Amino acid sequence: MTNSFAAGLNGLRPSLYSTDASMYQLAPLAVITPRDRKEVLSALANARQLNQPVLARGAGTSLTGQSIGEAVILDISRYLNRIIELNLDEGWVRVEPGVVCAELNAYLAPYGVHFAPDPATLDRACIGGMIANNAAGMRSVRYGMTINHVIALDLALAGGEVLSLGALQPDQLKAKRAQLDYEGDLYRGVMNAITPLASEIHERYPKVIRRSGGYALDALVDAQPFNLAKLICGSEGTLGVILEATLKLTPIPLHSALCLAHFSTLDAALRAAALVVEAGCSAAELIDGVIVEQARQHPLTREIAALLDGAPAAIQVIEVQGDDPALVEEHIHNIAMALQPYAYSAPVFTEPDAIRRVWELRRSALGLMTTVLGPRKPVPYIEDSAVPPDQLANYVADVLAVCASYGQPVSMFGHASVGLIHIRPLHDLHQLAVIERLKQIQAEVFQLVLKYGGSWSGEHGDGIVRGGYNQRFFGDAIYEGFRSIKQLFDPEGRMNPGKVLDTPPVDANLRYGSAYQPQVIDTAFHYRIAGGMMAAVEQCTGVASCRKTLAGVMCPSYMASRDELQSTRARANALRLALSGQLGPEGLAAEGIQEVMDLCLGCKGCKGECPNSVDMTRLKAEVLHQQGLYRRSRSRFFTHQAALAAIAVGPQAKLVNALLGYQPLRHFLQGSLGLAADRPLPRFANQRLSAWFAKRPPQALSGITSGRVLLFNDTYLEHYQPQIGIAAIELLEAAGYGVELVSVGDSQRGAISQGDLDRAKRMGTELFKRLDQLADGAPILVCEPSCASALADDLPDLIDDEALGQRVAGRVQMLDHFLEQQLSAGLCSLPFRAEATADGTVFLVHGHCHQKTLDGGRFTHRLLGRIPRSVVLDSESGCCGMAGAFGYETEHADFSRQIAAQRLLPILAKAPASTWVVANGFSCRHQISDLSGRRPLHVAEVMRSFI
Repeated sequence: MTNSFAAGLNGLRPSLYSTDASMYQLAPLAVITPRDRKEVLSALANARQLNQPVLARGAGTSLTGQSIGEAVILDISRYLNRIIELNLDEGWVRVEPGVVCAELNAYLAPYGVHFAPDPATLDRACIGGMIANNAAGMRSVRYGMTINHVIALDLALAGGEVLSLGALQPDQLKAKRAQLDYEGDLYRGVMNAITPLASEIHERYPKVIRRSGGYALDALVDAQPFNLAKLICGSEGTLGVILEATLKLTPIPLHSALCLAHFSTLDAALRAAALVVEAGCSAAELIDGVIVEQARQHPLTREIAALLDGAPAAIQVIEVQGDDPALVEEHIHNIAMALQPYAYSAPVFTEPDAIRRVWELRRSALGLMTTVLGPRKPVPYIEDSAVPPDQLANYVADVLAVCASYGQPVSMFGHASVGLIHIRPLHDLHQLAVIERLKQIQAEVFQLVLKYGGSWSGEHGDGIVRGGYNQRFFGDAIYEGFRSIKQLFDPEGRMNPGKVLDTPPVDANLRYGSAYQPQVIDTAFHYRIAGGMMAAVEQCTGVASCRKTLAGVMCPSYMASRDELQSTRARANALRLALSGQLGPEGLAAEGIQEVMDLCLGCKGCKGECPNSVDMTRLKAEVLHQQGLYRRSRSRFFTHQAALAAIAVGPQAKLVNALLGYQPLRHFLQGSLGLAADRPLPRFANQRLSAWFAKRPPQALSGITSGRVLLFNDTYLEHYQPQIGIAAIELLEAAGYGVELVSVGDSQRGAISQGDLDRAKRMGTELFKRLDQLADGAPILVCEPSCASALADDLPDLIDDEALGQRVAGRVQMLDHFLEQQLSAGLCSLPFRAEATADGTVFLVHGHCHQKTLDGGRFTHRLLGRIPRSVVLDSESGCCGMAGAFGYETEHADFSRQIAAQRLLPILAKAPASTWVVANGFSCRHQISDLSGRRPLHVAEVMRSFI
């Protein structure tokens, strides 16, 4: 573990590249984000002059430590991401190395082709990283690995040379070897290194599809054509920096079908693997019963898990693809029938929506596995071995026996079709004794891999965690061949040193380790579920789901900037370094922490989409609190929003609204409070919701047929948009509910977001006491998602009375969530007016980030779908960029608009004028209204207008 990093943002940035998704930490010398090929070559020249090592890095998702090192890191992901040329006639595409796999395939999809390797990280994995790691994925039984899809590469060497590597026929190879220059020396050297090793290579390299260990010498022996680009695949950046790549394109199959096979024992699931492969499949993915049970409990997968039959010890997701739907369906049914001796249930899915849901369950496996609370985490150090599928059951049984002998529980999932199951024991790597146990387990499992003729590195590569076994795995002769190859490409040994060759010990440079000493600080939040703030921070394992760009909410600041510094992972890394004293004795007050947290929008997307549910919104609030930043004038303005609004609402609202639109005043507020003059502030209402409610006639008892509910009167309903509260009350009453408007205090969302946690705790405690005393057991319904998340999620962990917090939080529900569940259960009904629904209506729903964290946002869609002849579409646009106060702040206003312009505004622009835009969030509605001119409505307003 590195002991300290330089202070300040410039010093902090390199430290944020000191980890990847592995268990290691190595501080880089510097970080450079080259904008083009010229800047890459310039960086290499500077490093050469200073005799510094160099490491090219993409998304930094390595599980083995390939993408970290004491070197100058070239982050190729931010700018080197152009698709240069597409040639459909010849079936190839030429790209820069920073292109993300999913983005490339989104570009190719309209042409009916794709880049076939599909690793679990494809939504953030860069092509350069996939080549360097020889990535594979779920469908490698059909498509092989990245090496099978690389046609040519441009490679920059540490010495400044640039090579164009591609397929050479024998006469072309002969000509290359005859050249009297560096390139000729290289080709002669490579041939001289591998030719004497031919028989050894044939004998020692594993005979399985999945193999990514060492250098791919087996791709060069007797190869016609001869292609040195293949050697770069899996070389882990130790030979050069990829400048561009020409990739083979593969037609996208037109149809697919799945079989979801259920097994009563893990052994039966594993023994079925060989049969499934023999029957022909494009994928066969296994999930064990431990993860299945977690899927049943997790709120984001609970509904999908309803597809499962009984309590399987393991399941397999088996896929068949093809262009003839009848043949595909016949094929999958034949596989399902063949599985009868092994599986107790094997339903077949051919409908696209059902197939999508099953794959969602499979893709959730890693997240469900790693969302483990406490210091013991699933550690990836024996999980990448691949064995012949007919030996898979025996191999896994032996590995489990080894783990059991050391008292280590495990969880697993993986690619049964290619004999690769990711088995991860749970370890607390803060303890020296546990680290020793890890080394012993690894040594024993290595012998099992040799016993079963498997590959030690199946798809994740060697890195630090497995590189030390390369000499034993391949033998001395081939290992020396590796050394010769390294010498030819990188004679000074400066390209990503310590990977493939001369790897440091497996227990060196650990992220934690026995010397890791977290600081103890008095936090405002309790972090009860995680077990403290440091444990909440350490939930980030570095898998970089926060770097995805095409879908979801997390992380809007990264999506807009493509800057690692603005990712959730970077923020978690910064907090971990600060809390462990690695940024100096100042802890959370260390220089640079404020800057790295600044562009966090507090959207809570990470809480819902991070595989480990890292809640950066809560952590940012804690940092603001610890640094005392909530004392700033602007922060106090937003913290006291409810009190200020109470003064402005009512008869004086017209005057106040006019003043707030007066440009001299707007410029004064910009100068004094930092409120952007070009962003209109929300308008106050002429009448409070509570005043309207008090004046209306009481609801007749005969109309209360479905029970009693409480409607939480939040700041936005009371002071700004009472029409939404009115619509909600009338909607609930139309469904037969007696509604009590609860005006007992603010949700404290503003105070929490600004970091004034002492105030939020004090006033939140009083609020919860009042709510606890109201209507025993009655649901507390909330219209505003950010208020709901404060009540259901943040305040219960902030207040000291845990039991009180849980009692109240357990009663809080979003209005649409409650009503849809009641309708589904037949406990109420809605009288839709026939004339209102006669023509049909299209709804475009923009979900609030906080609501997606609470319930996925799906209940809004389902409720709207009950309107006769309605069509409900999702904007799929992620965060709107407003995020409460964020979009009004002078220094953030432009960035807020930039986020909206990425996905939301183009979607709104394409929507016909007749489309109803639905947004439950107060901030979302203002962002949409201000930037698009559309008038979005709350779901309560929409539903009320149809009854």
